[in-house]
Amino acid sequence: MKATNRLALIAGLALAMLAGCKKDEADAPGEGAAKAGEAAKPGEKAMGQKAAPAKMTAPDTFAAIPADTPYVIASFKPIPREATDKIFAALDPFLKKMQDELKKELERAKGGESEGDKIGAAILEELDGNLNRAGLEKLGISTEPKFAIYGIGVMPVFRIDLKDPAALKAAIGRVETKAGVKAPVMKAGDQEYWGITEDDVTVVIAIIGDELVFAVTPAKAADKTVPIILGQQKPAQSLASTGTLTTLASTYGFQGYGVGYIDFKIIANTIMGDAKGVSADVWTALDAQVPPVSDACKADINSMVDNAPRAAFGYTEMTAKKWAMSWIIETKPALGKSLAGLAAPVPGVGTTDAGSSMFSFGVGVDIGKAIAFAKEKAQSIADDPYKCELLGDLNEGAKEAVAGMNQPLPPFLNGIKGFNVVVKSADFSGPQPKDVKANVLLAVDKPADLIAMVKGMVPPLATLEVKDDGVAVPLPPGLIPPIVEAPHVAMKGSALAVTVGAGEEKMVGAILAAKVDAEPPLIAVSYDMSKFSAMLQKQMEAQMAFLPPEAQAEKKAEMQMAQSIMNLFGALSYSLHLTEKGIVLKQQIVLN
Repeated sequence: MKATNRLALIAGLALAMLAGCKKDEADAPGEGAAKAGEAAKPGEKAMGQKAAPAKMTAPDTFAAIPADTPYVIASFKPIPREATDKIFAALDPFLKKMQDELKKELERAKGGESEGDKIGAAILEELDGNLNRAGLEKLGISTEPKFAIYGIGVMPVFRIDLKDPAALKAAIGRVETKAGVKAPVMKAGDQEYWGITEDDVTVVIAIIGDELVFAVTPAKAADKTVPIILGQQKPAQSLASTGTLTTLASTYGFQGYGVGYIDFKIIANTIMGDAKGVSADVWTALDAQVPPVSDACKADINSMVDNAPRAAFGYTEMTAKKWAMSWIIETKPALGKSLAGLAAPVPGVGTTDAGSSMFSFGVGVDIGKAIAFAKEKAQSIADDPYKCELLGDLNEGAKEAVAGMNQPLPPFLNGIKGFNVVVKSADFSGPQPKDVKANVLLAVDKPADLIAMVKGMVPPLATLEVKDDGVAVPLPPGLIPPIVEAPHVAMKGSALAVTVGAGEEKMVGAILAAKVDAEPPLIAVSYDMSKFSAMLQKQMEAQMAFLPPEAQAEKKAEMQMAQSIMNLFGALSYSLHLTEKGIVLKQQIVLN
């Protein structure tokens, strides 16, 4: 029998898990300093986020996570029950469809002679009727996740709490009996685990206490890594003792449903051959084909990584109504200060209510400052080139960039600060859009000069008169494709606005006077999933008319299933910010 088939005995059930359950929380570890980058003090508000509780208690799992892990994402507490209730309600049609397909597959698998067929049929029998919240919990799988994903060296370990470990073991036992195949059991000290080695990689799966542990490790390093994976040997220093994740949560307002980081310094040192301890053992055992790195390259690469040594991320809010998450690439203070001055405030960018529009996209950047910043960095490399032989192309690119950026830009480009495009509604059910209601705002130092330039380039606009009073003026007919109606333009102060759609010109005052984000984003995107799904449904309904009746019924069932999931989500928004603390990406999802 193939080793892969044996491992499927456990993986078929264990890897189906998406969640973990609550455990009693351990005492809070000591508050440690942030590992890299400059950040706000613990408990202090950072980047517009609400500060997390001053102390956040960590689960026992954190004691198994090495402090020198190159990456980690872990939860202090499970997803709120009311949020998972919504998810399962939305997934219900999809799970029912999966149940129907499972029945059909089970009939096909029964009677199979190969070991793979027998294993597959046995797993399907266990899942039969259990593709729902109650069924998964009956198998020992929790639907309220608490978990940790981290690295022993660069190789991943996944830990997740179980609702009932004995129930899962019993389910695996039944699969073994029905399939007539015994899973490969190994031992590390007193701890049993399922494992297999293939292609120089060892896969480890174990149930330890009320946790499921899944890990991948190089076979050559298994004697050193497996005891750590299974908790037989504690790491010299753990995240429980350093309190790194606790500090991250407090610093950035993460609420504990998922907190993590990627340490670029550790990854860079590993690739360059400077890892220590087990991390070095793992990297060596992988036989990675990385050429030796010279001392000059190590110095240059470390200098580059020092500018942005770590990325941190976590949920800042998770309720039945809204999920919010932030990613932060932490930067050196001097670099962060330079970056923070590049974003420009543009009315509406980052403040457009995603729920009131189908789609919005905006950019706010001071082009003059951005070019000056890029030129300064390129000139710095040109004046003091990297000594690393691997970075020769970067040195040449910096020289070319300096020469290119010495060419003057048209004056009006330096005055542009950004734009915001908002599509409020449109009918996409036909061959081309109709009833489009949208607007565009352009932030520019001297909008009158820009209009004068455009008038000189576009003859139909030669007689157009737009005053600095915020009053909408209709654009000449035939200038814009007929799919949009009633195009108007207006300007006031340092903003220029164009609206399309009957009656939209009445909103031009509000568009020109839209709010400016307190922390102006470089880029902001938002869209309403409910409105998009309704649009897609109309398009599919129009296409279904050309299908035979039986195909229509099948397509309709698929559409209803997809619609149920899409209807879970309302407005989604993303914004990228340049701050003194680093580069920040914010995400927000509103649930219906």
